[in-house]
Amino acid sequence: MGTLHDVSRLSGLSIATVSKYLNGIKVKPQNEEKIKKAIAESNYSVNFFAKSLKTKRSMTVGVLIPNMASSFYAAVVSRVEQIFAQKGYNLLVSGYANDAVQENSKFLSLLSRKVDALLMAPEQLSADSVAAARANGTPVLFFDTRKKDIDSIGAVVTDNYDACKTVTARLIGNGFSKIVVLLPRTVYSTTNERRQGCLDSAAELGCPEKVKMVNTPGDISGAYEKTRALLASDRPEIIFALSSSTFLGALMAVSDMGLNIPRDIAFIGYDNKQISKIYTPNISLVYQPVDDIAQAIYNELLSLMAGNPSKQLITIESRITFTDSIRKCM
Repeated sequence: MGTLHDVSRLSGLSIATVSKYLNGIKVKPQNEEKIKKAIAESNYSVNFFAKSLKTKRSMTVGVLIPNMASSFYAAVVSRVEQIFAQKGYNLLVSGYANDAVQENSKFLSLLSRKVDALLMAPEQLSADSVAAARANGTPVLFFDTRKKDIDSIGAVVTDNYDACKTVTARLIGNGFSKIVVLLPRTVYSTTNERRQGCLDSAAELGCPEKVKMVNTPGDISGAYEKTRALLASDRPEIIFALSSSTFLGALMAVSDMGLNIPRDIAFIGYDNKQISKIYTPNISLVYQPVDDIAQAIYNELLSLMAGNPSKQLITIESRITFTDSIRKCM
């Protein structure tokens, strides 16, 4: 195992210059290449424990999400990890399975590991947990969901309300009068915002009766069973699935029942861009731009760790793709 002195010797640069690079400080591009080459040749590995004692940073960010199986959360966390790795940070990722007890206990567990910051999608985070983070001096940032009763913590979210309002207006404008909106668990602030966007759009257009809200358990299997029952009893003209899980579950149910999109039923989903492209026609979609979200998270967490105040609410614009999957067939 190489040492700092070995890296200095092989690169032909001073220990001070090598240390700057290892501590995330920008050095000349040609020096950076020399250091990287010397690190590889010497098999040098950073002693993160020693480094944390010196810098008083653990070089870790704790991440807490409600559902480890969610494709959206997985995509965001993966991209955040890639960006932070460029600065020498590691992520400690944990899920709380939509359980309030686990949510708070795992939040405190991550704090106890001396993470430099904590990123989470909250559901029922308690005031006591927030107070513990504040007393610990650990910056906290919410993403995807937020708690309006905890306005002291900033959040990176998407324009859930506006996106769903736009989609609903488009569906009504296309002539649909029997629209079913599939909702995941309503504890999420995102779900409530999306739901309200749909309802307000229909109300403003003077036809609230055209939009029906249908609750699902929130997971793929629950959405699947709910959709099968719905299609068997009172088939709507179109389904608008408001999350990645309800999208997948509902799409599986439509396929298993042998229905054609859009001949038998029209469809629009949320996220899961890859799945939407498997079908012909491609499925219409509202999707949250993962790269933009991850970059905003990174920028805000770095700012918070530098001691700057929170920007409160950072809203990223969703993308909407309309295809023939929302064509109304007579």
